[in-house]
Formats: sequence, C-alpha cells, structure tokens
Amino acid sequence: MGRCHVVLYASDHGFGHATRMLALACELRARGARVTLCAGAALPALRPGLERIGVEGLQVQLDVGLVACEDRLAVDEQRSCAKVLAWLNRLPQLVQQEANRLRAYRADLVIADAPAAAVAGAARAGVPAVLCSNFSWLDVYGHRFGSSVAAALGEAYEKAALGLRLEPGRLALSGPPRCRDVPGVLARPVRQGRRAVRAALGLTEHDPVLLLGLGRSFSPSFVSRLVPSDGSTDGSMGVRLLVPADSLDASPGGPMVAFATDGDTQDLVAAADAVLAKAGYSTIAEAALAGVPLLAVPVVGNDESQALALDVVRWGLGAMLADEERARQALRAPAEAIALARKQASGPRPPPAASGIVDLLIEEGLLAG
Repeated sequence: MGRCHVVLYASDHGFGHATRMLALACELRARGARVTLCAGAALPALRPGLERIGVEGLQVQLDVGLVACEDRLAVDEQRSCAKVLAWLNRLPQLVQQEANRLRAYRADLVIADAPAAAVAGAARAGVPAVLCSNFSWLDVYGHRFGSSVAAALGEAYEKAALGLRLEPGRLALSGPPRCRDVPGVLARPVRQGRRAVRAALGLTEHDPVLLLGLGRSFSPSFVSRLVPSDGSTDGSMGVRLLVPADSLDASPGGPMVAFATDGDTQDLVAAADAVLAKAGYSTIAEAALAGVPLLAVPVVGNDESQALALDVVRWGLGAMLADEERARQALRAPAEAIALARKQASGPRPPPAASGIVDLLIEEGLLAG
C-alpha cells in the first residue's frame, strides 16, 4: 500500500465527518498509504492531529448539509433549502475542481463522507470512489428540496464503486450500486488518560462531571438558556458541567468549566462521567469507544439524528432525551442525569471500525494489501 495515494473527503456539515475521516486516515497511514484529507471549516482544529500522523490537510468545501436553527434543536428548513439550491448551481464547477485536483495529485482512491461532488469528480478523473458514511445526502434530502437536487445526488452517487455503511445512525446510504455494512464505530481513539485531562481543567479524578456536546451550530444565547450558569442546579452534589468555550457568551461561572473545542476533544469525552449531547455521530462514537454513558437529544427534522438517538438506546450506550426541554431539566439536575445515563448504559463497548474498513477495501480490490 506504500505507493497508494488515498484522498479522503469530509462533509462540511459537521465536525464529526472530519474527525472520523481523521480516524480512517490514521489507519491508512499505519498501513503505509499516502493520505490527503479534504475538509471544510473543521480542518484548522484537526491540523495538529494531521501533522502528528503525517497527513496533508486541504480546506475544501463541497457540500452544505442541513442548517441548524441557532436558537433550538431543529433544522432550519428555509435556510437549508436556500443553501442546497445554491450548492446545486455550483455543483458542475465543484465536480470539475475536484477532478482537476485528483488528476494533479495522481490519486489512486477517493473515500467520501459524503460529498457527492467528490464522487462525481473522482469519476471524471478516472479514480475509483467509495462512499463511506452512515448516510448519503440522498437519504437526508430525498425530494425535500426538489426533484432536481435528488436527481443530481443520485447521478453523482451512482458513480461510486462501493458504499460502506457505518453505524450507529445507519440510514440506507442511497446511491451507490452496491453497499456493504461496517461493524463498530469510526472515531478517534483516546490519547490522554482521565486523570491528566481533568488535572488540566482544574478538576480532580473524583469530581462528578457531565459534558455538554452541542456541536458548533448554536448561538451562545441558546446555550445559556439550557445551562444554569449561576450554579442553581437541583441536588447537584458538586457536579461540574463541561461546556464548549465557543458556546459561551461570558466567562463560565457556578458549576461550569469551559473547554476548547480544537484538538483532541475525544479525550475530554473520555474524562467525563457522562455526556449529554445532541445526537450527532462524532460525540456518540467517541463516548461509545471510551465507555462513557450518553444522554442523546435528537435534532428535530433530522432523520440521521433521530436514528442516532435511537441507536444509543438500542446499543445500550445510554438514554434518549425526547426533546430540548428534557435536556434543560437534566442540566438542572446533573447528578440525576449522570445516574440515568449510567443506568441505561448496559451494552458492551462497540469495536473501532477503521481497521475493518481498510480490510474491506483490500478485499474489494480497491487497495493493495
């Protein structure tokens, strides 16, 4: 595999697509491949990890995903539609851009999670492409934003040589002519121990800690409505709330401890006693690998998020909180929230998926063994 150049593409929809492609990049590098990772807004936060394993990172924005409402856990349908239609107008240019890039890079294989333009660009450049995700945008959009969007996605994805369906939150992965299921979870492994991470945050090993994971789509005013910043938690028993620093509009107070969202955030997840998060792949997968129980809140209007929250329960990873109000109640009684997550976390830890993905690609003849 030493002469093979694999180009990975991560959707700009969320941080989790880029982090799981980083986990796959690490496995490919360990097997001797040359790897380039193309990602959007998440790339700067991943650069330390990319440099550590010798992977080139390129800032490339190829899709728009779904736009979240800033003030509630729901999809903003109007803004999402506008962005998707604007993307459709740019799609021919994006496809040609990536075809040119892949020819210049002499790429041997493209793995896309899950930009359609990367798959279509690879086909134009004569490079085999694999769609590797728990969903395709055809699953998420359907005809939601018009038949033209669905047709363009279907035409792009059908050019993929193979689809690899990740879990949890697995949807149909519509588009590729053939798909195979991948067991386990694709996420970055923990690098630092619980004690070291907590010490850096000014916490002891025995402090009860609940981590809040909302991603990067919500306004600080929304977070401040969810989190009691004045320490007015009911029966908190000294529980500390780990909150992303970029989600706050003021210095943390009361039970809150702010953390930076760049770098190895999987280590922060592993250092918590439980995680309360919107149901997104990255946080769920990293908590599952670390054995940290979860409280997952689905995003209204997002089928993938709903499927992820249901899988948290089905896999025995923790509990599902039905809506934003349940999340608010849990954050005001964090000791009870941790106890609920622990009670519902009865299942075994899922295995990491990266090694199995590379083995499948070798078995399919898309990579040399």
